Amino acid sequence: TAASIPRSTVSIIPSPTALFSFTQGCFGQSTQFTDNSLANGGTIISWNWDFGDPSSGTFNHSTQQNPSHMFTASGDFIVSLIVGDINGCSDTITQVVTMDDPPEVAFNYEAACLGMPTLFSVDETVVDITNVQEFNWDFGDGNTSTIQNPENTYATIGSYQVTLSITTLSGCIGMVTETVEINPL
Repeated sequence: TAASIPRSTVSIIPSPTALFSFTQGCFGQSTQFTDNSLANGGTIISWNWDFGDPSSGTFNHSTQQNPSHMFTASGDFIVSLIVGDINGCSDTITQVVTMDDPPEVAFNYEAACLGMPTLFSVDETVVDITNVQEFNWDFGDGNTSTIQNPENTYATIGSYQVTLSITTLSGCIGMVTETVEINPL
């Protein structure tokens, strides 16, 4: 008689698939990372991020599922994510994340008198307006505008802090503030 060979059933569990996305990167602004990993039948229980930014010290790593990171310079960074599941399986993904410099911002204005419109204009010798998605003006008197070259009429004489904020097509934000003097008639 042939000896009976014990048999066991072995289940092969697929590893998770590491995936992530991120917001457009701009130096000086926080970049949000989103875990899009696939569990593939298991349950993901660990996330280990390396942002490729050693100058950020202890902030170069995270174990959060969806962390944010503020990069210490502009340029390309190699970001990796290792996900681990409840079964001890893991997967790694690496992506290049590019941090753009914020846009340069400048504006001009005509000297103004009380009750007369003050004309403001984006300084196109400094600002690449072909890369601008949005203009935001704060005239320092409670009035605002979103057009490129607005005007504002001030109700009282004095000094006003006028701020122009520009958002580029890639989502980077730059701003400048200047003091504008409103003179009596």
